[in-house]
Parts: sequence; structure tokens; C-alpha cells
Amino acid sequence: MRIGIDATAVPPAPMGAGRYILYLIHELAKLDTSHEFVIFAQAYLRTYLDDYGSEKNQIRWINNMSPP
Repeated sequence: MRIGIDATAVPPAPMGAGRYILYLIHELAKLDTSHEFVIFAQAYLRTYLDDYGSEKNQIRWINNMSPP
């Protein structure tokens, strides 16, 4: 199953719910599962998510939105 996660609302300096979303994404990547995850995120989050992408998990960078 392909599962999409919308992380576009995570601010440049994640706190609270934004930090939770990033931790959730990283923990899902550690699972040994047959599911494929596609993350939609702002380009300014590259420092938090660059190590997430793999053959099975993808990141779709959104460049045209301004930070919240």
C-alpha cells in the first residue's frame, strides 16, 4: 500500500505538532513493512528529512509555498 503524509504545514523551526510529525516520519521509516511512504514537505525541511528518502520511501519537495 502507498501511504501519503502531508508535512507541508510543518514550520521551518518545528515545535509541538511539527516536531511530532517529523518524529513520526522517521519512526515509520524504521519499520520493516511492505508499505511505501510518500512524504509531501516544504523544501526548507531538507535538513530534517534528507536522510529519509530511499528506494521504498520518497519525499516530494514543495517549493512554491511560503513558510507559515
